[in-house]
Amino acid sequence: MKAELLSNCFSNAFTEDKNTNTDFPYRTNHFIYSLCFEPFIVESILSKLTPKCNTTPDGIPAIFLKRTCTSIALPLSIIFRNSYNQAVLPSFWKTALVKPLHKKGSRSDPNNYRPISLTSAVGKVMEKMVRKSIILFLDDFKLLSNSQYGFRSKMGTESQLLSYQNKLVTNYLSKQTTFSVYIDFRKAFDTVGTKKLLIKLERYGIRNHLLRWLENFLSNRTQRVIINGVMSEEKSVLSGVPQGSVLGPLLFLLFVNDIGDNFNSDYLLYADDLKIFSTDKSSIQRDLDSLSTWCENWQMSVAPNKCETIAFYHSKRGMDKDTKFTIGGATVPITSRIRDLGMFFTSDLSFSNHIDTVLRKAHQRVNIFFNVLRHAGFDTFIKCFIIYMFQEIPH
Repeated sequence: MKAELLSNCFSNAFTEDKNTNTDFPYRTNHFIYSLCFEPFIVESILSKLTPKCNTTPDGIPAIFLKRTCTSIALPLSIIFRNSYNQAVLPSFWKTALVKPLHKKGSRSDPNNYRPISLTSAVGKVMEKMVRKSIILFLDDFKLLSNSQYGFRSKMGTESQLLSYQNKLVTNYLSKQTTFSVYIDFRKAFDTVGTKKLLIKLERYGIRNHLLRWLENFLSNRTQRVIINGVMSEEKSVLSGVPQGSVLGPLLFLLFVNDIGDNFNSDYLLYADDLKIFSTDKSSIQRDLDSLSTWCENWQMSVAPNKCETIAFYHSKRGMDKDTKFTIGGATVPITSRIRDLGMFFTSDLSFSNHIDTVLRKAHQRVNIFFNVLRHAGFDTFIKCFIIYMFQEIPH
């Protein structure tokens, strides 16, 4: 059965905690005292839900919650408060329905599918309340790395790209070569060890009731793959931050927050997308060695063959032939053109290649549009055209 085959494939990414590392310093003496689950806050969140009718593990779609927000705000606030005080979550909140999304390649190869997890809409409401409290705490005490741009308010791909480009151009105008190594982690979100994550959360000031609640949130999770109404057998989720959850991305940011503590080079993160860059080659290599040690300690792994090195140089000589970077003894491939958060960078820092690529894709989209919608009304055509083309315009 296809659902069972894909379920087994997705489960293979999980790992078990080994050699729990407690050698992680406290990042703050402060901690989150309490959380607020007042009915008016619950109602506000419910009223802003996207009215979806998606299948969820508990059978309660978001559209129902939105339309009954005033009536159910009080009972839900009581449920949330009890869940928090007792550090127990309903099993339905810890179950995910996984819909496989084909990426590319053969459709018969289960490795060519990405799992899209659907979790309880009710559980997500409580997660939003917990997440907001944690973010306010982290922001108040400036606990998140300034190098991390992923899943953060008022920070995004454009902000990171501008920061990166500014550094590259500054070095370029100073006639210095900037070496950049782009790191690819293997199944980063799926391989986070739960015990290791809880240790880090405690060191970041997430303690007492909240830590116990998060421990329950992360434990005994299950998932089922669903294809055309056919479900696989239930599988235990042994590791990783919960996919499809509200808290998952934030928990991942905290897990990798210290990744660059011992780096001497500049580095930037967008969730699990890491790049290390400097004008000093030896500095980068030391940082790659430091990264390998970090990965070993925290049970993460890098795919060296999927990592890439690029040099942004002022002269026309290009990269020295003896330039080589290694991760765990494996040499990182060298390239002269790389895609970074939707932007194409080339070694000469010319953006003509990026512009040509975007124009070519836009031209292809226009052709598709005219073929598909040539008989549609003018208003329909314009609306669809704007929506479709907007996907390429931001970069």
